[in-house]
Amino acid sequence: MYSEEIQNMVTSKAFVESLNDFTCDYKTLEKKYKNSLIDINYLEDENGKLHEDKTNLLNFINHLLLLFKEFFRDILLSNDKKKKEKTIDILKECYDNDLYNSTDLKEISKDTDSEIKVNDFINKESLEKDYDIFK
Repeated sequence: MYSEEIQNMVTSKAFVESLNDFTCDYKTLEKKYKNSLIDINYLEDENGKLHEDKTNLLNFINHLLLLFKEFFRDILLSNDKKKKEKTIDILKECYDNDLYNSTDLKEISKDTDSEIKVNDFINKESLEKDYDIFK
């Protein structure tokens, strides 16, 4: 009878130790979970701020691009051939980087002596883009 009691005590002690380990592991996981929630909330707030900053920056860039359209048009209306060539190169780059579309380039170059050159570029690029679809 004593040996059975001793065996039960050993088993109970092992069970209690196992239960203590489990409780400690659970508390550790619970603490990590709460810290993770704090991190998630912080990151969601930061993401919201970054999204707002991105929107503000894109609006600012779009405003600048509108101002530059007038600036580029003024240069194309000038008599300075070097500046015109540089401006056309910049416009081509802006078009290639999707900062301006073909309508923008047409508006900028309308009624200038560079209009034909710009329209030829637009038509050529448009054909190349259409061709790229079939690749």
